[in-house]
Amino acid sequence: MTSRGSILAASGAFGHHVELGVRGNYSAYQWTQPSSVGTMPVADSPPTWGVGPEMRVAIPVDKAKTFHFGIVGNAIIAQVPYSQWTLTGPLSMPMTPTCTPSATCVVSQGIPYTLTSTQTETHVVWTLGVVPSYAFGPDGEYGHVFAGITATTGFSNDGFATTYQSGSTVNTFWPLFIASAGYAGSIDVLRLGGSVFYPFTNSGSAIDYGFGFLFTVGVAAPLWEGKHPDPAH
Repeated sequence: MTSRGSILAASGAFGHHVELGVRGNYSAYQWTQPSSVGTMPVADSPPTWGVGPEMRVAIPVDKAKTFHFGIVGNAIIAQVPYSQWTLTGPLSMPMTPTCTPSATCVVSQGIPYTLTSTQTETHVVWTLGVVPSYAFGPDGEYGHVFAGITATTGFSNDGFATTYQSGSTVNTFWPLFIASAGYAGSIDVLRLGGSVFYPFTNSGSAIDYGFGFLFTVGVAAPLWEGKHPDPAH
């Protein structure tokens, strides 16, 4: 399934140009759309979520400090739900009775499948991106716009198999390149941002993802500051 939206949270800051923190993400099943023809649903519509460390670097490249060269990287330990469906009817081997359409029996392209199991497994999602930005106002008082390219971990699965398989068929691959653009700003220590993204995939890729969006909420707190001269001396 392709995620059509997600909510993420980050916290922590370090110095003026480097932020270190923890990122959490959440994507509801209702925000997804099928990424392959004939995709069966995941029973109970569970969400995908994860948490892990993140680092952001924003280096000004002009005297006014409006343009910044940004780098972002994180490692998210993600919980990925999946369902296993088994072919029934005259085409099944060995042949089993055709299931009756219900919550546990889905007919895909005229072929009936019955739900075998629903489970969740853990994967580590790695992300590294280059994200230039432009800040509005002194010290980015009015926020900043950004755009960039990110490489991240993608997911794929066997989809349909002709023989019974025990366990998950979910696999990861690297890199999945994603283009994104958005706006972010702050209110005191609160950081808010939104962006749209487009994965560089097509029908010939390991998985065909579509457009999506992110909404980010963060809290930044100074963990370290350089020494400043005493104005009395």
